[in-house]
Amino acid sequence: MFFFFYVGLKLEKDFYNVQKDKFNISKVPDIYDSIKYDLLHNKDILQFPHTEDLYVCSKALADIVVPQVNTI
Repeated sequence: MFFFFYVGLKLEKDFYNVQKDKFNISKVPDIYDSIKYDLLHNKDILQFPHTEDLYVCSKALADIVVPQVNTI
């Protein structure tokens, strides 16, 4: 369980830079993949009631950002 928590914290830290007040959109695919993996394989362990909502939002964001990140 600690591993899932650590991965989430690392993704959050890498995605948003507090000092610069900026997001690193290149991390969106990693966030989407992590949420999708956890939804498929660890849903019962995490017991987070809004996992599917989080997946839908992360997929919508990834659908917009991923094509742009891959062209940079």
